[in-house]
Amino acid sequence: MSKRGKVAFVGTGGTISMTYSDRQGGLIPTESAGSILEAVPENYKENLEIIDWGHQPSSHYTIRMTVDLVQLLYKLVQDGISGIVIACGTDTLEEMAYLTIFYGHILNQLSSQVLCFPSVLPALKPHQT
Repeated sequence: MSKRGKVAFVGTGGTISMTYSDRQGGLIPTESAGSILEAVPENYKENLEIIDWGHQPSSHYTIRMTVDLVQLLYKLVQDGISGIVIACGTDTLEEMAYLTIFYGHILNQLSSQVLCFPSVLPALKPHQT
């Protein structure tokens, strides 16, 4: 049995969840949080909770959506999660990090480690030109 605490991987969309579409002529959101983590060895997934929160370009997020995400993080912490990894786009990295820290300090509810993991490249397939 692993001694690691339970970690949540929260997929929020963004470039990391996109693949190239010839039809669209660019990147489109296609991948779930689970599919992004397919390359992770199974023994690392035993204490991993995968949450598929969003499927859109990060530039489409609103402040309301980001606040909803922060509320989800609080619930995860209350449920015993030790750490949280947020896979996000670079367009919203600052807002997600700011709101997580800001609300966490004001409400004194976010005691777990939170890592915002932005990506400028898709996780599964390279951009084709």
